[in-house]
Amino acid sequence: MVWSMAAGQHQPDFYNDRWYEFTGLPQGSLQGPEWADLFHPGDREATLASWRHCRDTGAPYEVEYRVRDRHGSYRWVVSRGRAELDDQGTVRRWYGTCTDVHERQLDREALKASERRALEILNSVPHIIWCADEHGSLDFISTQGGAAGNADALGNGWLEALHPDDREPTEQRWADNVRDGNPFEVTFRLLLPDGSFIWTMSRGTPERNAQGQIVRWFGTCTDIHEQIIAQRALEDSERLNRGIVEASPDCISVLNAEGIVLSVNTATAQAYGAENHCALVNRRWGTDFRGQAALDSRSALATAMRGGVGRMTVRGGPSRDRWYDIVIAPIFDSFGEPSNFLVVSRDFTERKTAEEKAQWAANHDPLTELPNRFLFHQCLEQQFKKSEHEAGFALLIFDVDYLKNVNDGMGHDAGDALLREIAKRLVSAVGPNDVVARLGGDEFGVLLTSATDPSGVEERVRHIKANLVNPFTYAGSLIDCQGSIGASIYPRDGQESAELMKCADVALYAAKQSAKGHLRIYKPAMRHQIQRRLAMLSIARNALSDGSIMPFYQPKVCLTSGRVSGFEALLRWRDEAGNLCFPDSIAAAFEDVELASDISARMMEAVLRDVAGWLDRGIPFGHVAINAGSVELRRHDFVDGLLERLAAKGIPSDRIQLEVTERVFLGRGSEHIAKALRGLNDGGIKLALDDFGTGFASLSHLNMHPVDFIKIDKSFVQDIGTPRGGEAIVGAVIGLGASLGIGTVAEGIETTEQHEFLVQRGCQFAQGFLYSAAVAAEQVPALIERLAGKATTPAVRRARSPVRLLGNRAA
Repeated sequence: MVWSMAAGQHQPDFYNDRWYEFTGLPQGSLQGPEWADLFHPGDREATLASWRHCRDTGAPYEVEYRVRDRHGSYRWVVSRGRAELDDQGTVRRWYGTCTDVHERQLDREALKASERRALEILNSVPHIIWCADEHGSLDFISTQGGAAGNADALGNGWLEALHPDDREPTEQRWADNVRDGNPFEVTFRLLLPDGSFIWTMSRGTPERNAQGQIVRWFGTCTDIHEQIIAQRALEDSERLNRGIVEASPDCISVLNAEGIVLSVNTATAQAYGAENHCALVNRRWGTDFRGQAALDSRSALATAMRGGVGRMTVRGGPSRDRWYDIVIAPIFDSFGEPSNFLVVSRDFTERKTAEEKAQWAANHDPLTELPNRFLFHQCLEQQFKKSEHEAGFALLIFDVDYLKNVNDGMGHDAGDALLREIAKRLVSAVGPNDVVARLGGDEFGVLLTSATDPSGVEERVRHIKANLVNPFTYAGSLIDCQGSIGASIYPRDGQESAELMKCADVALYAAKQSAKGHLRIYKPAMRHQIQRRLAMLSIARNALSDGSIMPFYQPKVCLTSGRVSGFEALLRWRDEAGNLCFPDSIAAAFEDVELASDISARMMEAVLRDVAGWLDRGIPFGHVAINAGSVELRRHDFVDGLLERLAAKGIPSDRIQLEVTERVFLGRGSEHIAKALRGLNDGGIKLALDDFGTGFASLSHLNMHPVDFIKIDKSFVQDIGTPRGGEAIVGAVIGLGASLGIGTVAEGIETTEQHEFLVQRGCQFAQGFLYSAAVAAEQVPALIERLAGKATTPAVRRARSPVRLLGNRAA
């Protein structure tokens, strides 16, 4: 852009065409805003001051500032001018140019930002990073260096941050490596800001030029304090173990590979009454045993020689009047072969008298002193055997209705008291041949050996409920003993214990669904829900076995360009009639670990096969998003397995995305899922949070996990334009994504109004029937071509939405 100005004026009187094109002013017009009015407010005073100086002195004019262009935006320009002088040296006129340097300025700012980020990265890694010149003088050290991470540490000042005992050997080692050019590695103690020292390993590598000369050194310092402490702790542990063996009250002997005693501890010598240890070595172990004990000792030693652990219980051995529990364990050499044997003989005479108490505790609930689930199942199996020749029996599952309320309102002591009271009342309400057990939590099991039909069960339950009807007093408060009961009857409802328990569970579920405190006896109609679940599982297994499971692909459209940015892989299969089926009809399969894993593996293999084929053919499909559930993410090998399969098929990791719902973060094993998501992110696979806003703790998930995209659930999108406030929710989610630097994808777009709202609010991507339904893999190339052909340029999009070009709902 060219301008000129007469001396003494403050406004140019000539601009070339480029100036008018740039500013948008009318061609040839010298009127309009003042020259300085086009300057950015932040640059105006400094720019005018430079101009005044040049105008007054005649010095050449050059300044860099921002000017408002025809679109109302500010762009960086460099303005240069020189004065035309008359014969007396007086300024007659100024001539100048303005050059658009906006992109250069942006590049310069980006370079500065990049340099700042690089330094921040160096200062954020868990290692101290250092650099030195070819002479070994430090000229950079990252801020993690603590006392060594300041300006005083440069040069050779870093040595002052070392422990006094480590300085001289470290300095000598560094000097030798700088002289010889060998990689540097040394361990020393480094001073921390609090005055303490930590063990540190420093490694350095020289950088050489084309002639092999060292030009720089690069290195790191790694905290190995815990490793050193652990090593010393191991040595201390070994000494401790030797001391424990010697101080142990158990009789401990070490045998060689042939079973000859090599050493014994003091307890062994004392048990045998030997004056010293030597009297008990160099003899074959087991020669003191007689009869069955001798046979048992040979069998136990033979087991250990085969690599197992031999065990025996004997009266006698070291002391004739005591009982010993003896264990013989092999000690393996580096080849995995038994080279020695450790014999531990423990006196358990007192323990033997307590075994019956331990046996009782293993089969009973400590709170109520009732049989536990394990013993109840044993009693149930015994009743099955007895009832083969009898009329039958009934099984009740009693569930305390308000235990949680009691625990929450009065404390767990009150809840424990309630459980003990119910246990006591249940036992008093049944017959001498019946069994009452606590199955766990708030559930009790009752085995009614003489109830053989529904009327008999109802009569017995009336008696039980009469014993429970009165509340009991705890800490001055009345607590209700009410509970719901589910019942099943043998042989009518089942021929095995598991089946009978399941029927009682189904009946209990029905009782709790209807009203608290009721009895429900199992009926086949109650199993409809279970049968529906089993039917889903059967359908899923059949679909897997006949290979009909396949992925269909629904496109994601970039709302800026109108083109396909990627696809989501959706589960489909065809039934025997050839009808296309959807995931809802096998929802139960995704809760079955084995089936869910098999379906996921089948879908994954098919998707990766399609993606590899599209890559080979040069199809511009962008990426494919795969849905993953908690079953897959909890597998320890899921991340490595997926990355290995991508590498084997030559698929870049950025061509695959993973979509998860917030449900995967809930429940047990969530820490494994977090680790898996971090591993996927480290491997270059982006993560999308599906059905955003419909689960729990969405914002915490965005903070805790490496989420790259959030998918706005279609239920919110469908509320756009309705009184339910869809616009506010969708707009808030888009704004949240923009604030966090997370991409947004809207689902379920069906109308142009929804599309236009999303475009106006800055949503980046969208998918839905407005663009296309999910299609088979072979239809993807044509779909991409069709959508690409109907995308518009940015200029046209301002006047016409791309969706209007794509047409309404796709088949």
